[in-house]
Amino acid sequence: MLQVQPIAVQESCNNPKQWTKHTKVLEEPVTRQDVETAVRQAFGPSMKLISYHMRTFSEEKLGFLGSHRKLVVTVQQGNSLERDMHTFFVKSVPYDNEEQTIVIEESRAFYKEAGFYEQIVPELLKSIDDSSWLAQCLASKSDVLIFEDLKSKGFELRSKLLDLASMKSAMSSFAKLHAASILTERRLGKPLDEIFDPELLCECLFLKTSKFYDWIVTGIDVLVAIAQKIGLDPTGIPRICHKIFDIISTSKKYVPAVCDLVQLMYINTRRQFRDEHEIDLLRHYHEVLCETLRSKDSGLELPSLSDLLQEYEEFRIVGIVTTSLYSPLNLAEGKLCADLTKDSDGFAKILRGDRIDLVMSIMQDDPLYSDILKEIVVEMVQKSK
Repeated sequence: MLQVQPIAVQESCNNPKQWTKHTKVLEEPVTRQDVETAVRQAFGPSMKLISYHMRTFSEEKLGFLGSHRKLVVTVQQGNSLERDMHTFFVKSVPYDNEEQTIVIEESRAFYKEAGFYEQIVPELLKSIDDSSWLAQCLASKSDVLIFEDLKSKGFELRSKLLDLASMKSAMSSFAKLHAASILTERRLGKPLDEIFDPELLCECLFLKTSKFYDWIVTGIDVLVAIAQKIGLDPTGIPRICHKIFDIISTSKKYVPAVCDLVQLMYINTRRQFRDEHEIDLLRHYHEVLCETLRSKDSGLELPSLSDLLQEYEEFRIVGIVTTSLYSPLNLAEGKLCADLTKDSDGFAKILRGDRIDLVMSIMQDDPLYSDILKEIVVEMVQKSK
């Protein structure tokens, strides 16, 4: 098996934390001190913060593990009379949505993301001296992360299905992440979970003890209903979906890095695209990975392309299951998702409630959405045989 180890390791959490109801509601997720920290990090110590305000980042639902806003700052350089306006991206715990907050805190999402940027990233960058593969985090605390605004640097939100150029770029980023983790472990002489707090690397979503498990169970019901609707035998769907738990529970250390790749490939592309470009994209990933490793450590044994392709095929099931569970909501219209999860009751219904009628209704109204979900279920049924 190709031993390329990702940062996003998947291990069991033996003692998932229990969370109680929240009474804290944070009107503004950042303080002036937080913003000043971000400004200094972005522009240097001589940049003065004059004023700041928050505004909505998007009317669409951008994710389920945080609230997303835009931070607008007015700054002044030293004694200059000129003032400039800049924007940052803020991700925070949505305390006004109790159910969402419970899921976020149970998964330790903010603790892990803040720990990744505060502790792990500095070591990774010492290993490859290349930060092009990740967004810069400018300030962090237990419930807020402030990032550079990639939109201001010419990036844009892509459609939910990526084109070849975007996929190639994403593959390059994963290759640098994986290379950096390999080089860091080699440089420090220890595995990452012995260097950093193991909880930073602990899987807490795909566990039967997690609240997220309710969402998986109801998601399987949706897949079974779609299979029945198009005349397929759904009996293998629950078994193949639960295989992802077996993969996690039997992994002694890291789930192989190809799990990142199959999830990227399946969540963001359609079957015809994969048939046409999958091998070339994996070859591109391998080239960037080996080039990065070779440039920093000429004595390191490089993974072979044949091993990578073999391992990718072995773990293809991870991509199939992940996209099957994610896509019914991920591909839904963003404003609809935002409306459905705008309060705690709505989020709880999406998390644990029966979503079959919702998905069937969207399929009836949106032919492209319907075609993609049918395609996904067909491949899952074929794989289950």
